[in-house]
Amino acid sequence: MAAVYQPNVEDSTDLASQFQSSVSIGEHSFSQMEEDIDKQRLLGGQPSYATADPEIASMTSDLQHKQRYERLLRRAKNEDLSEVSGIGCLYQCGVDKFGRPVIIFIGKWFKFNEINLDKALLYLIYLLDPLVKGDYVVLYFHTITGTENHPSLSWIRQIYEALEYK
Repeated sequence: MAAVYQPNVEDSTDLASQFQSSVSIGEHSFSQMEEDIDKQRLLGGQPSYATADPEIASMTSDLQHKQRYERLLRRAKNEDLSEVSGIGCLYQCGVDKFGRPVIIFIGKWFKFNEINLDKALLYLIYLLDPLVKGDYVVLYFHTITGTENHPSLSWIRQIYEALEYK
């Protein structure tokens, strides 16, 4: 039969007195409790460590923007975008006198209420990504458009925010 060790209360020692120092937990920044980061991400917020320093907040925001763009680009390369490409409202027509690619957007052919706007964004990314190694020109023609052709400003803002700076 094996012997089982039973600690004796008299054998206990105080570690703090042995090391002649105190152990303080929670005073170092590494040990600070953080809010639920996953919950913050789901709600679209930034963790407090990302917003404490403006430089870190900017880098975090840039990284998230780049990751979102790369996800959209992967989707654009994999999804069937023929529904939007067949409309003919967005295409490359050549280059300007400075050698910059010129992309044409014809508003009267863009039936804002009839097409999938998510696919329209993906098609724009699919078309622009290989062209925008440097400067480029986008021409928007708004002539002969009706109320069914006017995209909302919020959607245009969403497009602007989704595109990479390049």
